[in-house]
Amino acid sequence: MSNVSVVAGLSMYTEPGLVVQASARLTERVVARLGRELQSSQPVDLMQQWLNPQLLFAQTCGYPLMHSLNGKVQLIATPCYDLPGCQDNLHCSWLIVRDDDPRQSLPEFHGSVAALNGYDSNSGMNLFRYKVAPFSRDGRFFREVLLSGAHVLSLDMVAQGVADLACIDAVTFGYLQLHEPSRLRGVRILEATASSPALPLIGAITTTNDLRLSIIDAFNACLIETPLLSQILALKGFVRSSIEDYQRVLDYQQSARELGYSTLA
Repeated sequence: MSNVSVVAGLSMYTEPGLVVQASARLTERVVARLGRELQSSQPVDLMQQWLNPQLLFAQTCGYPLMHSLNGKVQLIATPCYDLPGCQDNLHCSWLIVRDDDPRQSLPEFHGSVAALNGYDSNSGMNLFRYKVAPFSRDGRFFREVLLSGAHVLSLDMVAQGVADLACIDAVTFGYLQLHEPSRLRGVRILEATASSPALPLIGAITTTNDLRLSIIDAFNACLIETPLLSQILALKGFVRSSIEDYQRVLDYQQSARELGYSTLA
């Protein structure tokens, strides 16, 4: 299978820079171990990457996996992170507030302003919605929801006082704690959300089971061979998973809807 060019990447965690560099190096090692070559031009747009027929592997979010990507990609595995809020292949999100905000519980934030990374995010929206739903009234909890476009930008909005509350996945928050703790000045954790499987590793819909197992083995072997990359990425390894594992993403969505809170608002 040498000289077969593929699309591959671990592009979901874009900060800190050290994490981006380590993700790129790990991608290169895994691709080489599998006897492929990275295409010289990789898709910049995530959806184009995920749906590319030459996709060997990429990380996506559990929410699009169960919605826009459903039936269009092959689930390969789920990562296991060694970070606070992560256990086995699960992770939670943290509700983040300013460290000088006197409020100590979520219900006290009724009528406040939320920062949201994106409406298609499991960790930033779906887990947030599920957490907030029991305290909503007539389908609303917040006075306003501001779209930031990224978890790190949501953090900045809270720190700067533009928003009162944000829901940040434990891996993003953990990477900042590890590598750029100064980025977390001025904020604190209020509460944890429920847990769900971490960001899934996917491949093209044509990915065979044999290739799927080979990709998992290659990742785990490379992480053992390069402990520095494993340490930077706080990655213990990848485990086999199934679509059924991600059903809880839809269960959280349905629970919020049943409480009359279908949209984060």
